Parts: sequence; C-alpha cells; structure tokens
Amino acid sequence: MRTRAHADEWKLCLAALLALAGCATATVSQPDQGARYRAAVKACRAGYADPALDALRTKFPVLAGLERPTPAMLSDSTRPSERQKPLIVVYDRHAIDCANGYAAVFGELGPEYLAIHVQATTRAQAARSELYQGKLTFGEYVKKTTALTDEARAKFTALNRRPREAAAPVAGSSPAPQTPTFQPLVSPAQPKL
Repeated sequence: MRTRAHADEWKLCLAALLALAGCATATVSQPDQGARYRAAVKACRAGYADPALDALRTKFPVLAGLERPTPAMLSDSTRPSERQKPLIVVYDRHAIDCANGYAAVFGELGPEYLAIHVQATTRAQAARSELYQGKLTFGEYVKKTTALTDEARAKFTALNRRPREAAAPVAGSSPAPQTPTFQPLVSPAQPKL
C-alpha cells in the first residue's frame, strides 16, 4: 500500500512530466493512473518521432528530446518558411494528440489539474497558430511555450502541496469533469490557415 507521501511524490512527478509535453473525480488506483500516464508518454514520443518532423528537431525542445530549450532555440530569430509551415501543422497534430492523451490522466487527478492542462494546451496551440502565421519567430514561440510550461508546473506544484483533503473532491460532491477533446489547427479536410 502506498503512503500519502508516496502518492504526493507520484502526483508531483506526474504533473511535472505532463506539463512538459509542450497534461475525474472517479476513483482510480495510483497504478492505473501510472499505467495510463506511461501509455500516453509512449504514444506522445512515438508521434514526435515522426520523420516528417525532422526538419524542425532543432527548433523545439520536445522534438529534440530535451526538457529545456537550448540557447540557440531561444535566440532563433527566423520565422517559418513556406516549406516549414506544413511541418508546424504536423507538429500541432502530434501535440494535440498528446494533449488529448494526457487530458484523461489529468481528469482522473481532479478538475483543478484538468483546468490547468486545458489552459496550457489552449495557450500553447494559440502560440503555434501565431508561429504558423509568422507573427512569432521560432525563438519567441519557444520562450512563450517554455513560460507556459513553467507556469503549469508551478500551478501543479501548488496543488500537490495542498493537503490531500483540500485537493481531492469529496466523492459524490460534484460530477466528474468533462474531459475535452482538443482539435488540431487544421484538419485534413480544412483549408490551410
């Protein structure tokens, strides 16, 4: 049986890791959440390994397998070329697939966790849209999304530090939150932005 300290440590690790990827009141055991999280991570990594994204690997930390951006990524003053724009759409689709996979895990942790994930995902996608439209440089995009990740981590950490009774909803006190389904910037049937 896991102690409260182990459960809190698990939640903190999960929240920190989920916040990187560019993250219900139903009773679910910790191992089940861990298995769902690991499955989401595996699916996410597989999506980001898409060879179509190779031309962007040096632009985004997550595609380079990095937790934090390099100085070159942060200082990249180029805007997407016409050749890179379709790749940003591919990247967005993979990011949204990841966000949808993580949403179920966050929903199980509680509505506060899910709300943080929804806000971070929505804001990150808005930044990808700005990048696609040439309103941001690659460096500005990386700075913006790094700040979003740091903000989400701080919020998750604050939630994880709350006493368990304050952070967890009482069973039957409210309905389970609806887990959203995020949509990519452009679906195959839609015209390009």
